[in-house]
Amino acid sequence: AIAKRDWNEGAGDACPSDSLYVSAAKTPAPFPFVDPVSPGQSERCQMLNPGHEADGSLVVLGDSHADMSKIRFVQLLQEATAKNDTFPTVVFKTRWGRAMLPCRPEFSANMEMLKIVKPKAALFVVHWVQYLNPGGPADRPYSDPPKCCLHLLPCQEQNMDDVRHIIATLQTALMELTALGIKVFVVDQSPEYGFMNPDSWVTGDSVKVPAPVSRSKFNEEKAWMLQPLHAAIKAANATLLDYADNYSKGDLVVHTDLEGYPIKSVDNHLTTNTVRYHLTILDQVVRAAKGAY
Repeated sequence: AIAKRDWNEGAGDACPSDSLYVSAAKTPAPFPFVDPVSPGQSERCQMLNPGHEADGSLVVLGDSHADMSKIRFVQLLQEATAKNDTFPTVVFKTRWGRAMLPCRPEFSANMEMLKIVKPKAALFVVHWVQYLNPGGPADRPYSDPPKCCLHLLPCQEQNMDDVRHIIATLQTALMELTALGIKVFVVDQSPEYGFMNPDSWVTGDSVKVPAPVSRSKFNEEKAWMLQPLHAAIKAANATLLDYADNYSKGDLVVHTDLEGYPIKSVDNHLTTNTVRYHLTILDQVVRAAKGAY
């Protein structure tokens, strides 16, 4: 359950400090401005099924939405073990509330790590609407590197120039990875509204589930961000994954599964039940990590 914040349970032990996944993550150049980091945003590195790189390798990078995704890989490992099948080593490098984007120093550090480690596959999980939220004046001179927002609200630190530079730099970085033969996957921004949180469905003793959400309408609302982002991912020869594919009926995002369990929970995350049993879109990432994609 999300209330327990148990996404890391079963997802492996901490990466050894001398592991290349840790030691090779070095920022090529000093970051040119003070980066806001809170004590709760330290990086967590976990290794699921360590020592099986011969069976494949996957690195998952991102924020808490990457943490949220771990349980599907745990489930797939359990299923593979039950069938006596091989399973790749999966390394998770995550930071709560932090953008794995060019506005943060750990982005370039982890790109360097990927170039050295050369996993079979890499998965990027980013809560796009949290970090790309330009509220700064359009005529403000651009200064490198681009700035990210923090709190799901338009911020003065970022304008559309920053967004364009973030996406362009991301495209270049992903192109460098795919050129090395790494199969790169990027998770899209699925429809997200406050009323999708099931806590908001309760009034007294009654529960009212809201109407399904139109994916196309959400994509129109966020076209300023999604269109250039999708184009960049395609140009980089990366694969775009939309988690909503696993909880939609055509254009409509539903809010509960067939058994009545809520799809989403608090803080714009999916429930553990949804990820473990329904997020089959991630299965192709494991196949790619095994070289079978």
